[in-house]
Amino acid sequence: MSRSSPEEIVAKQRKALSHYQGYDYLDAGAQGMVSVCMETDQHGTILSRTAVKDTYLDQFHWDHMEWIDGYPADIGATWRLQDQTSSNKVLHIEGSRVFLDLRMYRMFLEFAPHASLWSTLDRYWTANKRVPEAFLWNVAKSMVEMGVLMGQGDLVTPKSPWRTLVHKDIKLDNVVLAAPTADFPSYPTPKLMDFGHVGEIWPGNPISMAEQCWGGTQGWKAVERLPADDPPGPMTQASDVYSFGLTLYHLMNLSGGGPPRYTQDGQPAFGPGDPGSLFSPGLKDMVLECLHIDLRQRPSFGLLHAHIRAVLESPSGDPEMQRIQALSTRTLAQTGRYIPMSEITRYTLSYRGDDKYRLGTACRFLQ
Repeated sequence: MSRSSPEEIVAKQRKALSHYQGYDYLDAGAQGMVSVCMETDQHGTILSRTAVKDTYLDQFHWDHMEWIDGYPADIGATWRLQDQTSSNKVLHIEGSRVFLDLRMYRMFLEFAPHASLWSTLDRYWTANKRVPEAFLWNVAKSMVEMGVLMGQGDLVTPKSPWRTLVHKDIKLDNVVLAAPTADFPSYPTPKLMDFGHVGEIWPGNPISMAEQCWGGTQGWKAVERLPADDPPGPMTQASDVYSFGLTLYHLMNLSGGGPPRYTQDGQPAFGPGDPGSLFSPGLKDMVLECLHIDLRQRPSFGLLHAHIRAVLESPSGDPEMQRIQALSTRTLAQTGRYIPMSEITRYTLSYRGDDKYRLGTACRFLQ
């Protein structure tokens, strides 16, 4: 088969974006970039927004990338997780293109206007304030739902056949903040993205343990995936449980990454002066359970899902938990019975607003 010329490749790339009238660059990483593309009417008013993620891989990473359902893993896993109706926490994929000649693929994704957990942490670190605990329970609920979906394909009825997916790169910057939903409606909806390192787990997997444990970001990996050249394994969802716990740990501690604090006997802990030590015992205990060095001591996503539902839905005599439960189904404006006006600011989240590319406004980024 003849290879496409550079001119033909560029023409194909441009054609894939030809029906968008607005464009702006958002962010770049080690292996690509994300932009926002906008459809407008004849007056330049924004009608729709799509995040376009372009990933370029070198030969080594292309050769070691898993393919899922005939797509690069990032695309295949996102399509697969979207094929269910039990959760709205999956970042919606609208389309994709693969350019083999460039070792490049493009994803058309739901636009998340409120940036990422990393940007939220940065705001609170700069202000030297704690992230509202109610928002942390919102993050936990969303991420654990994703963990259950990766494990069984549906929150209610496990799919069969189904190969377990392990994300392998859960961290603050890989959780974006989409528009609010009925869950914690005063807060943006956390959605896990970037499945470029995802792996499938199944009995008899011929891929070596070193290959299965490969990928991810240093400082966010569970112990069983280290060292990278000879990891002990096994590769299981317990690795993602650890990274989920570490994500919450750093949000609570206003810290940017790396392993958690451990006591002399190897138990995960918050130090006496850590910001994370000021949160409720229930939240702290759940997070620390996820950070055990021994993967067998970590809870499964299924157990975490049931636990969070019980925390948010069971009657509580604790006034603070009653407020968090109220916020899980009501907006701040609807919680007057539980939260007096004098304390509203303590539950208000500071995050990037939906201003720059808001629907119905004039597009200032016409291409």
